[in-house]
Amino acid sequence: MGKRTKLRAAQRLAAEQVLAARLRNHVRIRRQRKRRHADCIITYWQFPIHAHALIRAYCEFALHAPENWSCTTKDPSVQQRFLNLVQFTFFCFRVARHLEQAWLPIPAEYDPRWRDHWPDFRRCYIVATQGGSVYRECLRLTLSRREVHHFLTAPPQVATSQRALWYAIARVHTDDVALAVSISQTTLDRCPVTSSWREVARFFAHNPTSISEMNHIIEYVTLAEFYTPGFSLAGRTLASLRERLEEWRTLGEYAFCMRARWSGSALPDGRYEYVGAVWHLRQIRTGADLAHEGKLMRHCVHTYLQACMRGHCSIWSLAREGAGSLIHAVTCELRGNAIVQCRGFANSAPGEEALTIAKAWAAESGLSWAAD
Repeated sequence: MGKRTKLRAAQRLAAEQVLAARLRNHVRIRRQRKRRHADCIITYWQFPIHAHALIRAYCEFALHAPENWSCTTKDPSVQQRFLNLVQFTFFCFRVARHLEQAWLPIPAEYDPRWRDHWPDFRRCYIVATQGGSVYRECLRLTLSRREVHHFLTAPPQVATSQRALWYAIARVHTDDVALAVSISQTTLDRCPVTSSWREVARFFAHNPTSISEMNHIIEYVTLAEFYTPGFSLAGRTLASLRERLEEWRTLGEYAFCMRARWSGSALPDGRYEYVGAVWHLRQIRTGADLAHEGKLMRHCVHTYLQACMRGHCSIWSLAREGAGSLIHAVTCELRGNAIVQCRGFANSAPGEEALTIAKAWAAESGLSWAAD
């Protein structure tokens, strides 16, 4: 056998081995997909009980019986298949994406503030997709007709219905869509739609600035309103507000909140031992501690001052003993009987050990976990 013949035979053998490896990999991927899809939800009865309760709450508006649903999406996630069920049950016409997302996450009341301050966005979805008047049936007490139009036509960058409300309010006062989107992406989305916060959105529409500066102004207005009843932005300019913010910082950042105190939740602080380490869970009950936690963890927990003082939520700090001091790990937000946020340094996801401790605390205190 000549050299060329041997070379060709070696090349054929190498090509056959590569092809065989590709086929084995293809078979392995198909088997993995098959196993993954075998666990997917394909009937209404496979959804968790709270998903059934959520659909039943609006069953009077159903166009099709949810029990007759057959999955038409290839996405294996529970949430996307639940949206597919919602579309089957109620859908007629396409609506803004933020209204579809209002059905997620599946536990309906993942933030108790919805019940107090926000319209029923799922009802808005049903009315909009079935061709009804969202203004008359849902938002007459919250938005004007023009604002409802902008709410229903909010661009995809407006991810949630809370933000869509503020986009609509700002959009009425400016033709700059990008500016209205920026206003909706500020911390206004945590604020109820009241005349004082409408004034703030209107101020931003007439005085464009960065999202970061708008958030600083919102934080300042929150504290100024709390300590100065009747505080208003009327007659103020962006330049004058910047001067006030600078004065505020020179007195010491968050100085207004330093003397604040509140009773907080009745739950006790805790001490836990896990994997040879000692963990301390402590409720924050003073404005100074809240500001310290925000600075230490580099997140915006200090903006929850008013909510804490009014009893809407309580803030908890979880730290681990180490080298003669406490190493702060996560900050938790408790609203009602649910832990709705659990965040680490700079709003990062909590570490495995800290998450285990936080969930153990939730279980022993009879709290639900809605922070995922």
